[in-house]
Amino acid sequence: MSRRRVASRPRSGRQLRIAVAVTSTEYGGAEKYLVDLYRELTARFSVTVAIVGGFPGWPPEIGCVLRSRGNLAKLTSNERIWPQIPRLVRITASQVRHLSRVDFDLVHMQYKREQVFLSPFVAPRIPVVWTEHGDLPTRLPAPLVRMYDRNARHVGIVSIADHVHASLEDRGVRNILIRNPIPERPQRTANSNSGMFFGHSGRRVFLYVGRLHASKRIDLLLGVAEAMPEDIFVLAGEGPMRQEMERLAPRNVRFLGHVADVYPLYDTATAVILTSGAAANEGSPFAMLEARGAGLPVIVMADSAAAREASSIGCVVAEPTVGSIVAVASGLTDRERWSLHDVLARERSNEAWASAHMDYFQSRANPAAPEGQ
Repeated sequence: MSRRRVASRPRSGRQLRIAVAVTSTEYGGAEKYLVDLYRELTARFSVTVAIVGGFPGWPPEIGCVLRSRGNLAKLTSNERIWPQIPRLVRITASQVRHLSRVDFDLVHMQYKREQVFLSPFVAPRIPVVWTEHGDLPTRLPAPLVRMYDRNARHVGIVSIADHVHASLEDRGVRNILIRNPIPERPQRTANSNSGMFFGHSGRRVFLYVGRLHASKRIDLLLGVAEAMPEDIFVLAGEGPMRQEMERLAPRNVRFLGHVADVYPLYDTATAVILTSGAAANEGSPFAMLEARGAGLPVIVMADSAAAREASSIGCVVAEPTVGSIVAVASGLTDRERWSLHDVLARERSNEAWASAHMDYFQSRANPAAPEGQ
């Protein structure tokens, strides 16, 4: 990439140089979104991408990393915001320097930190697109909310689920809806041994995939496991609650930690149970989409922000109580599979998802093209 800074300009054809401004200390659903999206975009189109900042788990084969001066927890995490300001200033300054030295067509942001603090320095010179994964967090301080609303008038915004789209529109924030994909189940190799994770013999296996965080209500899942002692409950993911949950878990619960390839787990599982509620502010959980793409039954809580979408793609919506979840799970048989409708599978394919992003990114980077919002 060129080291000089020139005004953003339309590029011929479908070539696009994208900077993803992101700093994160953990790998979760939002980070997976970036990995999956840019893996698709760079494979299907003439796209080059650079991470400006950094986060654990970014595959270097997709694009380079222009590192900032450290990483911070998300503004929406449980860490106090104002003590982070001095480090935030240093990180933002280093991101601005990187973005001023390389000729990018577009800057992509998805965390409130970059949206609030970095956007004003970048948007006047380079087109900016935000991705919104959930409703605006209630714990964001009022001054930052005002800064967010002001900055949102000068960028393009992609929302990943219907309820996120509606929430933004209600705030007067214009956005385009590109629903997260329901990925096709990848082909497994002949020697794939999906049962090796569980060591079970004919017992049903209920799977949770996600962070072990208080907002995910892992304690509710442990209560279900205790009420169903003949079945196995497997938790794939890391997080601050792991040590406490391991201490409290009944004997039929297995903790795997982070699992890079979850599909062998889906092969053996009876169903996926996602216990997150409103506090998790989930837009469209990847575990839900992956499991449904693999034909697996999924149980989602009625108070989850994703409950309406979950119902539309064939998930079971249960009340967030041990009794309600047990009633649904007890009726499932081992290796039961619920296929997606063909039309839904095409509409929510990786190809359709990547193409919609490419079209929108091009429209924002090329002022001669229609913006789509």
